[in-house]
Amino acid sequence: MIGEHGEREVGGVPISQTRQPRRLPVRADPGPRRRRLTIGTPRRPTKATSDSRQRGRRRPATIEDVNTVTHLLIQAIDPAHLDKVRSSGADGHGNRLRPFAATGQGEPLRCCLRYAEPGEQLTLISYAPFDHPSVWTEVGPVYIHAARCSGYASAGRLPEQLASGPRVLRTYRADDTMNYDHNTVVTDESDLEPIIERLLSEPNVATVHVRTLAPQCFLYAVAAA
Repeated sequence: MIGEHGEREVGGVPISQTRQPRRLPVRADPGPRRRRLTIGTPRRPTKATSDSRQRGRRRPATIEDVNTVTHLLIQAIDPAHLDKVRSSGADGHGNRLRPFAATGQGEPLRCCLRYAEPGEQLTLISYAPFDHPSVWTEVGPVYIHAARCSGYASAGRLPEQLASGPRVLRTYRADDTMNYDHNTVVTDESDLEPIIERLLSEPNVATVHVRTLAPQCFLYAVAAA
């Protein structure tokens, strides 16, 4: 139908005033989307993440992993001190040496840092880790070979038979005063080496004394090499 102004009408309404369909702009194909690389701590996986996806992934490095001591100096009882004890027949604390045969049922030797084999000749002496006057000096019983042995050659690793818990780890400063803030009790069979490395990375920890859990008898000392 043609209106009075010569314009085509639909239902009496000029066609120019009717609603036209909206055309969307055509965007160029952006191509494949790139994943954003995030530097730092990765997002924590949701519960829906399967174990199979998590298995085999390397745990992100943490401050505790980086700031640790990598070279250790393991200190058994000084062989020269034990030579004096054996030659004198006394431990310096009023006790005579009384050799006996080991049972092999858990007698840790502080001269060579291993457990005694059944039948080996041992003796029990009193020993203090510090050789100078100190209020932190503690005297306690330790097993040693009755005769001189090969001792312990530190290779920068803890002695294999005495390298796991349960243990008490006592921390000391460079002047041999105890640092109570970092004393650690290991109640399970955890590997002691990474724990000791972290303790020695503390600026005010110079030495760690490894002791048994219940009686807290001295086993050996560890320092940074």
